[in-house]
Amino acid sequence: MRGKGRIQSGSQLLNFIVYLLGFILVIEWIRPLKTVTELGHLDLFVLYAIFCFGLTYLKWPTRLSFLLKTIVLILMINHTFLPGPIFSDYWFRKLQIEWQINWTALMAGDWHRFTESFQTALFLLIIALVSYLLYFWLITMKRAFVLIVLTIVFVTVLDTFTPYQADQAIIRIALAGLILLVINHYLKRAEQKQLTTDFTRWFQRIFIPFLLTIFAIGLLSYFAPKSDPIWPDPIPFLRSTAEEYNFSNWGKTRRVGYGEDDRRLGGTLEMDNTPLFYAETSFDHYWRIESKDFYTGHGWERQKALDFQPYFVGGLQLVTPSSDQPLRTVSVQYLEEMDFNKLVYPYGLLEVNHQEIDSFAYDEETGQIEPENPDIKLQTETIEMTYLYPDISIDQLRWANGAIPHDIASLYLQLPEELPERVIQLAEEITSDEPTRYDRVLAIESYFAQGDFTYQTSRVPIPNEQEDYVDQFLFETQVGYCDNFSTSMAVMLRAIGIPSRWVKGFTSGEQIEDLSTDDEERYRYEITNRNAHSWVEVYFPEIGWIPFEPTIGFDGSEILYEELDESNDQLEQDIENQVQDREDLIEEDEQDTMIPEVDDIEQEEEGTSSTIRQLNFWPWFYGLLIALLAYLVTRWKAILKQILFWRWPCFETEADFKKAYQILLYLLQIKKLKRSSTLTLHSFAQMVDDTLEVDLMMKLTDQYAQLIYRKDYQIDNKQLLYEYYQDLVKQIL
Repeated sequence: MRGKGRIQSGSQLLNFIVYLLGFILVIEWIRPLKTVTELGHLDLFVLYAIFCFGLTYLKWPTRLSFLLKTIVLILMINHTFLPGPIFSDYWFRKLQIEWQINWTALMAGDWHRFTESFQTALFLLIIALVSYLLYFWLITMKRAFVLIVLTIVFVTVLDTFTPYQADQAIIRIALAGLILLVINHYLKRAEQKQLTTDFTRWFQRIFIPFLLTIFAIGLLSYFAPKSDPIWPDPIPFLRSTAEEYNFSNWGKTRRVGYGEDDRRLGGTLEMDNTPLFYAETSFDHYWRIESKDFYTGHGWERQKALDFQPYFVGGLQLVTPSSDQPLRTVSVQYLEEMDFNKLVYPYGLLEVNHQEIDSFAYDEETGQIEPENPDIKLQTETIEMTYLYPDISIDQLRWANGAIPHDIASLYLQLPEELPERVIQLAEEITSDEPTRYDRVLAIESYFAQGDFTYQTSRVPIPNEQEDYVDQFLFETQVGYCDNFSTSMAVMLRAIGIPSRWVKGFTSGEQIEDLSTDDEERYRYEITNRNAHSWVEVYFPEIGWIPFEPTIGFDGSEILYEELDESNDQLEQDIENQVQDREDLIEEDEQDTMIPEVDDIEQEEEGTSSTIRQLNFWPWFYGLLIALLAYLVTRWKAILKQILFWRWPCFETEADFKKAYQILLYLLQIKKLKRSSTLTLHSFAQMVDDTLEVDLMMKLTDQYAQLIYRKDYQIDNKQLLYEYYQDLVKQIL
């Protein structure tokens, strides 16, 4: 008996290893998603995969397993995408909006319009289903070859035709696949031939020599001399052909226009002159949509989930308004070709009016504005907007050298730890002689026009996983379009301690009609996909977010401010005197109070902004969640037992006993005791008692059968019957 138990435990161990290796192969399917698709949150997928595979391997009851997987899926989607406290009124309203958007897209067949939260939920659901499928395929059927082959084909195709680099992945798949095949083959043969081989001897005599052989072959293959290839590499030809005809050029050629996914910037832009909207306004200016704050090294993301709130007049103040400026109006007419339902608006926006939309919602951090009811499209009617265009002078910006608020610094000074040092050194070199914050911003903005940079939309490279997007543009290629220039300026500003963010929208478009009257100048502009653009906003204390235009060939003066025609030599002299005083104070090792440098800001924000950038609350949340789930996994039987006894502390009525008995039938499935349709209640009770070596189930069944088949039957001793029930539950759990 002891030998049989050792064989069974060894078989369970090998099955666990097989399932673990299958999980490793599934992870290799998940890894490329961040590179080749618009889905982010790779850590979310991996954590959920660990949870689902672990739960499936434990073989919990199907309903309980399904419930736990659903709860965790909802919690993850809520944390990542849904604003506000869970189950709050606003939470339900946002969930309803998400459902309406995705249901409409599903019914219309426009699957590309699915929201990111819905796509992520679908993929998490697929992970849950795959955990069941692999358990059946690997453990029950003991087949692994097809999974290994498909995984190898998948990653090699992605490595060839996408930016994903599968060098290390191929090695991991080969090792995991070989080990999986060996163990799986042994388990299958042992089951077919009913072998009783000692697993300890099998590991020592077969498996360990196999591992050593694989290791030796790997070392020999790596260090052995290799001859040059005989045939030319066909991949460059395939890539160039695909690029020429614009098919199968994944992630390298995209149509110009507004898009929501900015995690992977770069690549060739295909020009598109499709008109999107018309605007009637008194002068041309840029049209803003949103900003992003988190630079990843390859593109932009948001640190915070969108938190929409009802828009009110003047609710979104990017720049401190000036009472000297006259109110202006603009009319915007969206066309059917407009494939997003976000508001495009000028700086200084005050009021938005739409005949069919009663209210709008806006996210304060990004400035994104949308209809509160997503079913009503902006294309239906003309949008009327009132705005107060910013009026900020250069002198005001030069004087704005106060301390940076903590909430601004925590979001808009973020940089990846892997940012090459030469990017920071270049930013410091460009701005080393500039006296004020504004002058440093201006120096970086004008830097691109003074060097060898070229604006072009074709053959713009995408950095690989090890390269930084800004570093590649500044020091290697020096060719690109607005995304390259604006991202580089924002990153260099952050490198010297100036808060900045990346902004998306449209340029002013082409003037197609003069609508001016004797009383007012007014023009009609046509804005197309080709006018999609990105620029930079810089934060100035007590003033707000001021836009800057670093892209060569674009005149951003109209989006910055209307400079006051004022010459003040005394003011310039005061600034020079203050700079000199500052240098004297530094020499005397006294604190500079006028123009804080990068080090001053870092000291001022110590324990706040830098800590916030480096520490993230959510990994701790996930860690606690995993610890809680681990506790539930190890203690679920005791917890379930306490729940049952809490639900029925005694049998007060016959109905209580009947419900508890029905639950007991489900509970017996844990012991793989399930009543078939051919068994009577008493036959099943006898089988349970024989298996568990008790006589409790028969006693409970006698009373249950009396209640079912006899009218007005009363249980004589409910307390004794409850004790039988307690003892049987303890026996099962």
